[in-house]
Amino acid sequence: MNRSTARIAAGLWTLTFMLAAAGIGLGGESMAAEPLKVTVARGTANAFPQPAIALKLDLYKEVGLDVDDRLLVSGRESLKTILGGQATFAMVAATPLALAAFHEQGFAIIAENGSCPKFQVVGKKSAGVNKPEDLKGKRLGTSLGSDAEFLMYGFLKGNKLSEQDVKIMNVGGGDMVTSLQTGAIDAFASWQPNPWKASQELKDDAVIMESPAGELEARYFIITTKKIAEENPEAVRRFLKAMLMADDVIRNDPEKAMAIVAADLQADPALVKAIWPTYRYGARLDPALITEFEKCAVWAKEKGYVNAKAETPAYRTIVLPDFLKALAPEAVTLQ
Repeated sequence: MNRSTARIAAGLWTLTFMLAAAGIGLGGESMAAEPLKVTVARGTANAFPQPAIALKLDLYKEVGLDVDDRLLVSGRESLKTILGGQATFAMVAATPLALAAFHEQGFAIIAENGSCPKFQVVGKKSAGVNKPEDLKGKRLGTSLGSDAEFLMYGFLKGNKLSEQDVKIMNVGGGDMVTSLQTGAIDAFASWQPNPWKASQELKDDAVIMESPAGELEARYFIITTKKIAEENPEAVRRFLKAMLMADDVIRNDPEKAMAIVAADLQADPALVKAIWPTYRYGARLDPALITEFEKCAVWAKEKGYVNAKAETPAYRTIVLPDFLKALAPEAVTLQ
């Protein structure tokens, strides 16, 4: 072996050693003999498509994860699962997180995986609802304490209405369309796919109204716990990498992504295709999420969901941006 060859070999050995110390092979993946076992709690794949895509395309396997995938009925259930120690990662909307932070429960946001910029309220024309101002005095259904109720508040505010202008009724997400059809409510504020389903069932009798530009944006997050982030950072890194790989599929092959989501939901592909453009997918962390959490805190105090005198959480402290910054620095603008 000549000196030049020896220097190259030594350099490769040093690089290999440094990567191995970090648990990474020359191909960029973990050199661990056994995959890391994690549990993922998630809600509907409309808002959280990345886990379904990662599962179907074996992206978890590629990054060295053995995943127990748990599809739950809502983000709030996913939050309960991770707070109860039954999950490693969970997919949860903004409002449950903003409220849970008042109780310092130890969860941590590692990325925002997507959002729905224009929240929709559905009215029934035969009930006299054709435009937002027609909601005055009407029965407006929503799921109390949910992300939908907070976004309804933003919708009303953006249309110069208040919650006192309407008769708010607590309706389960799965009962929204039926309640509107039967006349139990005159309109509803709920997440997809309920607005789309209402447009299909009520046809011309349904009117879809969107939040004014600049109002609240439905935001969806990937969370873990601070304890897991401290004790098992490699699991966090691998999971985020799988989510970024799923984002690539969404961006580069949306037809494939939509087909996977439709199968995961056991839903009509036409439904998924119709509501797909209403979402903005892709991992990121930006300052707007803190602003929205703070607005949610104000609303929660006004509604009595938390003590009006309670100190607003320092929401920045529940965000751990370094994991995403290491993998996709351009996706992090939160300081």
